[in-house]
Amino acid sequence: KLSSVDRVRRTIYAAFFERFVRLDGDNSLHVALRNRSREIVDILLSNPRHSKYLYRPNKRGETPYKIDANLQKSILTTIFG
Repeated sequence: KLSSVDRVRRTIYAAFFERFVRLDGDNSLHVALRNRSREIVDILLSNPRHSKYLYRPNKRGETPYKIDANLQKSILTTIFG
């Protein structure tokens, strides 16, 4: 069960996630995966409708899914199995 602090944190991350896109086209998932932040990725993907962002490319054509696939240890696999 999530604490009230964790629920607030998830709400803030989710709201920010919807609006955040850097000039290079990176969204929050690009940034979280590059920084190997499992906790942030888990929070961002806790809403099923956000899974569409896994396949949204930045200006270099990189998707968060592709970034994760190139990591030595996949973060998405640890979250989804």
